[in-house]
Order: sequence, then C-alpha cells, then structure tokens
Amino acid sequence: MRTAIALIIILLIPICIMSFTQTQIIQAQKTPVTFTLGWVGVIKFNPFAGYAYGIYRSALYGTLFRYDENLNPVPWVAEKYERVDPTTVIVYLRKDVKWHDGKPFTAEDVKFTFDLILKYKGAMSRFMTGVKEAVVRDSYTLEVRLKEPIGPLPWLTSVYFVPKHIWTRNNITDEKCLTYEYIPPVGYGPFKFVEWKPGEYLVLEAFNEFFAGKPKIDRLVVRLFAEHETMIAAFRAKELDAIAEIPAAAIPELEKISGVKVIKEVIPRFDDIYINLAINGSQHPALLDREVRWALLHAIDVDYLINNLYYGAPVKAFSIIPPSFGQYYAKEYENIRPKFNLTKAAEILEKAGYVDKDGDGVRETRDGKPLRFRFWVYNGFPLGARVAEIIRDWWHKIGVDIDYVLMEGGVLWDKVSKT
Repeated sequence: MRTAIALIIILLIPICIMSFTQTQIIQAQKTPVTFTLGWVGVIKFNPFAGYAYGIYRSALYGTLFRYDENLNPVPWVAEKYERVDPTTVIVYLRKDVKWHDGKPFTAEDVKFTFDLILKYKGAMSRFMTGVKEAVVRDSYTLEVRLKEPIGPLPWLTSVYFVPKHIWTRNNITDEKCLTYEYIPPVGYGPFKFVEWKPGEYLVLEAFNEFFAGKPKIDRLVVRLFAEHETMIAAFRAKELDAIAEIPAAAIPELEKISGVKVIKEVIPRFDDIYINLAINGSQHPALLDREVRWALLHAIDVDYLINNLYYGAPVKAFSIIPPSFGQYYAKEYENIRPKFNLTKAAEILEKAGYVDKDGDGVRETRDGKPLRFRFWVYNGFPLGARVAEIIRDWWHKIGVDIDYVLMEGGVLWDKVSKT
C-alpha cells in the first residue's frame, strides 16, 4: 500500500490579504450601499461538499465561536461553552439567531449537522476529531460528548450549519448531504442569498434580523474570476471595491496605487503536509520509520517557499500550533526543525537501508519495493499546487518517487476520512 494522509509536517502559516479602495467604501448612509468584492474561487453553498475560508461562507453562515483580532475564540452563534468533565462539553446557543426564512436557529440544527458529519464525513469532518456524539438538552443547549479527553475543539470555530427543517423536508438525511446542490441556500449570517450565476457573480443582501445587527452594507456582490491577473486588472479599473486572498506577488504593485490600502492579517491557519501513520493497513510501511519522515523534513526548504512563492508574506511555523496562537505556541520547537539539506536527507535514507539498487533514481525499501508515496493535494488555496510540485521535486532528488494528485476539498477529505 502507498500513503494516504494523516499526521502533520508543518510548512508555513499563510497571511490572509485583502486590498480595497477606501474612497468607495465611505458612502452616504441614507442611500443603499453596494459593495463589490472580487474573488478567485469556486462557490459551493453546501459546506459538506467543499470547505472555503471566509468570503461568502462567513456572509451566509457562521460558526459557534469566531476569532477576535488577537486570535482568541469569542462567542458568535453560541453564547458560551463549558467543560463539565474531560469528555463532556456543554454549548449554550444564542436565542436570537434566525435562519434567513425566519425560523429559529436551535440545538436541533447543530445536532443535525454534527450527526451528518460524524456519519457521512465530508469537507468538515476534519474539524470533528474526537467527537463521539451530540445530544440536545433543550432548544438552545447542546451536550457534545468526546471519545476521550482532548484539548482543541476545532468544531467550535470551523463548522458551518445547515437547517434541519429544510434538509429533512428535502430528504437530505443520508449520504446525499455530500453532493446536495443546496440552491438557494438558507443561512443565518449577516447576508442572505439573492442571485447566483455560476462562474460570474453572487449577489447577497443584508439580513435585517441578523443577531449582531443589520450590516452597514445593503448589498454584497461577489464577482468571480478564473485567475488573479484578471481580477487585479478589474480592481485597477475601479470595477471592484475590494479583492480578497490576493497572491503575495501582487502586493508590491498594489501598494503603489493611490487610494488603495493593503490589509495583511495573520490568520489561525497553516499550510501543512499530513503523513499517514494510521495502523490500519492503509499506510506505507516506510512512513512508520522515523528516519524516512526525518529525511523528508530535511528535504523541504520552507524559507525558499516563503521568500520566492509567497514573497515573504507568511510566517514560518515549527509545529501544528503556529506563532499566531500566541500563548499556546511552544517557541522551543524552533530549535528542533532541521535546516534544508538534500545531501543530509539522502544520507539519512541511505543509512536507514533505503538504497537505489537498480539505478533508476528511486530508492527501494528493505524488502525491495520502490520507495513511492501518494501525495494528495488540495486544489483550493492560492499557490498550493505549485508549492506541492516543488516539494515533490525536492523529494525526487533524494530518491523518493511521488504520485502527485490534485483534488477538490470535499473529495480529498472524504478519501482521507475513509483511509
């Protein structure tokens, strides 16, 4: 068997970047305000089918908690949560949250979403690690039972919910949840759905009954682009008020434009490579060898990726808890990560018994099989595919063959969860 994906090797922390023309945002409050945002990406309204950070998902939906400017989780759709024992978490929901059709948002909706994720997986399943089940205590109180004591609770800040009353009415209660088109979507966020033309634009309008107050923007238009160059050209032509998640290479030129402000924010996210160490027969036996993993880590030049592909924008990470997490970051890990050294990486493999015996450029395992791994790559992040290609080429140079496959988020995480 060859590799799937599961444990983590850290590469870097990306920085979320948005630029906008300030003069177009400040308008008379008595007239309707339309804000046009440019974005490169594919829209999927069903959160089970594909996960997207921010942009339209945050406008339509919301999470139980969200991060403040200091990256501390603060209440959002939930009022609070408490751990009553090591494996039990009680979540208390706000009582003023409504779906865009006017129905109340309740614990039944949260449980319904959690149950679908736990049973059928999908794009949000990675945030449910350690969750055993969810039990409704009352309309606005949910008990989440964990499989074992665990510190992080990613489902608090990363899971979007779907309306039980609509999905059950449409008979979306089984594996169909993974492929359901969900158009028009009914959310509970600050904006509600108006119109969508695939590949061109999405129109949302302010939800007057939004629990945090009606947005100051009356209409949000998300214009979709196939590539960043076209989007940036439209921004320069003042067809857009803002562009989001722009490539780092574009930052220097955008900063020179009069009236444009580039906002750089460190976000609680990192780019990573997961290594399959599951003891279930799905992993490549060589990946259970620490020396192999250590060699692969020696063959990743994080500084090169940051400086040449991201133009210095990201922050270097040394563990699965990056520096942006402040007090939770273990600074001592900075002295553990090895420096990039292909010669050293090759020596580690050689000494561990992985030798290219037939001279084809690919090392063999101790039992004579090619040292070949599958490398599944999510295609949804800017530059992600290019980064993966460069890493693949570095690993080729130390005699490791890589079967590189680009995948859509929902497909990728579904395969991972089943491996």
